[in-house]
Amino acid sequence: MRTTNQVPQIATEPPADSVLPGTAEAHKPPKRTGRPPVVTSTPETAPPGLLCPTCDRPLVYRRTVIGGVKPLERWDYFECGTCGAFVYRDRTRKLRPTS
Repeated sequence: MRTTNQVPQIATEPPADSVLPGTAEAHKPPKRTGRPPVVTSTPETAPPGLLCPTCDRPLVYRRTVIGGVKPLERWDYFECGTCGAFVYRDRTRKLRPTS
């Protein structure tokens, strides 16, 4: 049974935008940021020899980009004189046209 002279309790937490520097906000772990991407035309591991999925001509290797957050990822860029540019993602082993 509730009596009429009881006052409901109200949360006394400050609004999120009023958190002072050096308090709980400062103890958040830093965001995971990747290393800057490395672009090279002479990677340590040779790029795969690929054929164009449209015309079956050999693709010409252009460059490799290595970057991302752990584990590092690798993208090899190729070009077909007839069909255009393609990118090969090493992790998934997929070749797709670049947009």
